[in-house]
Amino acid sequence: MRFLATTIIAAATFADVAARADEPDPGAAPKKEPPVVIVEGQRARKYDAEGREITPDARAQPREQTYEPPSDSKPRVVPYEGGPIPKGAKLETRVNWVITGVGIGVFSGFYLTSLFYALGTCGAMMACRPGSEYLYIPVVGPFITAGLAPTTGGAALSVFDGVVQTVSFAMIFAGFVFPKTVVVMYDTARLRAEPIHIPGGAGIGVTVENF
Repeated sequence: MRFLATTIIAAATFADVAARADEPDPGAAPKKEPPVVIVEGQRARKYDAEGREITPDARAQPREQTYEPPSDSKPRVVPYEGGPIPKGAKLETRVNWVITGVGIGVFSGFYLTSLFYALGTCGAMMACRPGSEYLYIPVVGPFITAGLAPTTGGAALSVFDGVVQTVSFAMIFAGFVFPKTVVVMYDTARLRAEPIHIPGGAGIGVTVENF
């Protein structure tokens, strides 16, 4: 009799444990049913267990992101020759230092030559040659010296000196009056992320494009 009661109690306990095992755990995450795939023409549609269509996650769509260079990065500058410019570039007007630089170099060379000649022919505590004292004056001085020169050769050299000084002096300001237009471009990078298929699953591919 005692053996029969023990057997009944054990059977009841086992039935209770089995019933609790079949009950869902409230703290556990619900199980997801595998999606149902229906092929319609050339497009495959996925549906969940409740019949709702599974749409692609917006985060899985290709994205493009442009990297902006830091403010201290050095841009590329090229002469503008007309027509459209690259995306992200801009036009700027700058001093034409080629013309201005040539003017400064030529003017400095000829004026220093005249200055040294004046120091040698009309220095301190010495009698000056006719017209040599005016060579201290740039641009205009050589023309005055040409009018006072005692020889034809000296007058011709003074005129030549005056013409070169005048032209080169004008070139210095021409670089400011007639500036050049350039295209300023920064090196940027474009990141493109898109989903890719790999063996055994899927992933995200990232492409870097420089322009």
